[in-house]
Amino acid sequence: MKIIFLLLLISFANSVFGQNTSYIKENESALKIGNQFIERTITILDNKPGTSEIINKLSGQHYSLTSNEFSLDIVFAGFGPALGKNQNGENPSAITSKNFQYDGYNILNNDNCKTLVLKYSLKDYLYSFYIDLYYKVVDNEPYIRKWIEISDSSEGIHFLDKINVEDFNFSNPKFSHGEFGQPVFNKDIFLAVEYPAVQNLINENQIKIGYVIGKKITKDKIISYPSIIGVSPSDIKLEQSFMSYIDSIKVKGTRPFLLYNSWYDLRNPEIAEDPESIMNEKNVLERIDSFKKYMVEKHNITLDAFVLDDGWDNYNSIWEIDTRHLPNKFTPFLSPLREMHTALGIWASPFCGYSNRDKRVKWGSEHGYEKTGDFLCFAGKNYKAQFERKMVEYTKEFNMGYFKWDGFLLACNEPDHGHLPGVYSREELISTYIHMMQAVRKINPDIFINITVGSWLSPWWLQYADCIWMQGEDYAYAEDVPSMNPRDKAITYRDAVLWDNYQNQKLLFPISSLMTHGIIKGRLNFLGGKDEALDSFTNEVMMYFGRGVMMWELYVSPDLLSDAEWDAIAKSLKWAKSNKDILSKTKMILGNPLKREPYGYVHLTSEKGIVLLRNPYLDSKEVTIKLDSSIGEMSSNEDYIVKIVYPYNKVLPEKFRFPGNLSFRLNGYEIVLLELIPVNKIEPNTPLGVRYDINEKGNIILYDEFGAQINYTLYPQAEKKSVKLDGEPANITFKNTENIIVDGNNLNGNFFVEVPYNYLNAKLAFLIEPEGRLLKENMPLIKIFVNGLPVETTIEQENGRWFWITAPIQGGENGIQFELIFKEKSASKINLWLMADQILEAVLLNEKLNIDTELLPTKPYSSEIKKVELKINSYTIQ
Repeated sequence: MKIIFLLLLISFANSVFGQNTSYIKENESALKIGNQFIERTITILDNKPGTSEIINKLSGQHYSLTSNEFSLDIVFAGFGPALGKNQNGENPSAITSKNFQYDGYNILNNDNCKTLVLKYSLKDYLYSFYIDLYYKVVDNEPYIRKWIEISDSSEGIHFLDKINVEDFNFSNPKFSHGEFGQPVFNKDIFLAVEYPAVQNLINENQIKIGYVIGKKITKDKIISYPSIIGVSPSDIKLEQSFMSYIDSIKVKGTRPFLLYNSWYDLRNPEIAEDPESIMNEKNVLERIDSFKKYMVEKHNITLDAFVLDDGWDNYNSIWEIDTRHLPNKFTPFLSPLREMHTALGIWASPFCGYSNRDKRVKWGSEHGYEKTGDFLCFAGKNYKAQFERKMVEYTKEFNMGYFKWDGFLLACNEPDHGHLPGVYSREELISTYIHMMQAVRKINPDIFINITVGSWLSPWWLQYADCIWMQGEDYAYAEDVPSMNPRDKAITYRDAVLWDNYQNQKLLFPISSLMTHGIIKGRLNFLGGKDEALDSFTNEVMMYFGRGVMMWELYVSPDLLSDAEWDAIAKSLKWAKSNKDILSKTKMILGNPLKREPYGYVHLTSEKGIVLLRNPYLDSKEVTIKLDSSIGEMSSNEDYIVKIVYPYNKVLPEKFRFPGNLSFRLNGYEIVLLELIPVNKIEPNTPLGVRYDINEKGNIILYDEFGAQINYTLYPQAEKKSVKLDGEPANITFKNTENIIVDGNNLNGNFFVEVPYNYLNAKLAFLIEPEGRLLKENMPLIKIFVNGLPVETTIEQENGRWFWITAPIQGGENGIQFELIFKEKSASKINLWLMADQILEAVLLNEKLNIDTELLPTKPYSSEIKKVELKINSYTIQ
């Protein structure tokens, strides 16, 4: 009986998982290569093979086409004219598979794949070209790859300028995407060459997919990067199918990686601002000890890498350790890091960095290393050899676990560096980068490699590197969107760069493999200011971990962070780790941050969904999100509850069914994190429809306004319960606001504000937006008196584009008198707001809720606080 069961199980497994599903079918007029997902038909007409059909078996879609199986741009040497040309001197020649003689095919059978090899030749007095064209399909993979091997058995004097691995003419295509380094989509298939510098030429129905190569054709075979054709169940799921393919080719998969980076904490003595910020042995050891104290011992969190950024090398060398301030090199750091289960990592720059680059380049050029402008050439014969030598040496000697390689040349046009100039140098630079990554991985296969400035968002970098730079600046402050604190401006800038990448350019690159720069708060850059409020810092922590990046960078001075800031990092990090498989599937949604539009990031899997939303401006906004298979996969057979886990806890009363629309109102400057959880996975006693928290004993606390009637249920009970809160409802009120008037260039006001006892931290806020940019000396002045006493104001602005002027007011009745004075005539819009923290009433229930609060993000403020923003009026100065 057991034997019969085992045979049935094997039979079932073979049928479900499709063992040996790849095939090659052959007859006199056609060859077919495929598996259960995809098939490519190569018709042989007049002894000229050409792809005539691609079948997507997942969707049933058939694609009819004609094809040159390859096309080449060759610069012919020797006697002219060149092949296909009429005049001597004409070059290059564009030749295709149809110019070659077809010499037959071979079939290679392996255990889990099939390979078809078409053979071609082209011979004349000055050349004997041979081409082998490989098509490969693997069992249970929805792709077909193809690559070209070309050689010349004669003198080898001709030059391969460009190679197109695919050259198709589709019937009725619907092409999209296809930018430099990107794939091409056509209905429910994608096409590409697996190379970061792939170029796609689309001309109506024709598409050529290839790249500039720039090599002589000799007896040694040139082997192209492979093309790939992949299929999806439908056009709506094509992006998700493509991203799944990218996940499959990542060099080490998608893996969370937490690191400290020293850039805003420690620097080379020549640019350090004080003794504590010098990168020397003493300070580095102190930082290691601080991380042990604040992260490992207090929060049980371990860094994957402790990274020394710019500052460790001797400027008068090629990436030698500066033993003047690191006399024992990196050796003293290894033992304490090993105790923390943390690897050492370092920064290095292929083009020689930023600060004091001139010194590095001057020394290098004087010692035989190749220079181009004020950079060293990464593809230069001597420089690349020394760069590799040092990186491999450090990987071996110090067991490097991380490299940040920062600075990649666009091109090098010098003729004497051992590579071709112009666009051909790009291929050599890319090849050098790939070689470097492979060289250190031979020593440490698990090393994490992050390539930054100069790279571009081609997903095929991820065959070699773990992370790619997002583009843009390390950090910046958005000018177009008024913000009330510096860190908020920086959040808007960062998300505006991502909006341009993903929403505007529609680039296809996994956010999980993106470097966006991390959380910054160090001696050399506080980012949010020295007096930053906790909710400002916590908001960025939530945005950072909620976007879905998987390399988590702490650009912090560990001893400068408060306990509450460490709590924010630690709890959000633990939440992100527990949800890593969901967060790694990301789609950016909604509007443009620079247009003050709400936006967000959605992560959907069969397990659960996570939605991060942000309103970058003060006006509240209603958003509606369409969640369907274009974003991810959830079950359509079950209900989901929608649970707010940031900035407070609340389960929305309406359930969600996939696919469907999710609507939510975002308050001003609000960041909201929602989790979509199957109903049957909700913790018993979870309150529905009301804000809640739990105390240290696990008892549930409900919150609402004073005097409110709370109607709630505790899941899974159907019984509705009700509780009346103490106190009387109280709202902020205004009187005599009609006395706020425009008087020439000024705005004057005399009115009253009543702030009830349960509102704290109230402040008046003037948003001034001039028509043009106001210089600092022309910045508006304001005089504010509250109950007859002058009040100090705080100003937040960005390059004269806008000004937030705020003034605190107390509880009770406040007589407000103000004068807003413009030094010069300037058309401006002015919005007057009142902001406050409304304190909610709480009720403690006997029931308990068993949840692990360690796996929830830290909240930006107490659960009893409700942020209130009241717009008093708008004014215009002409």
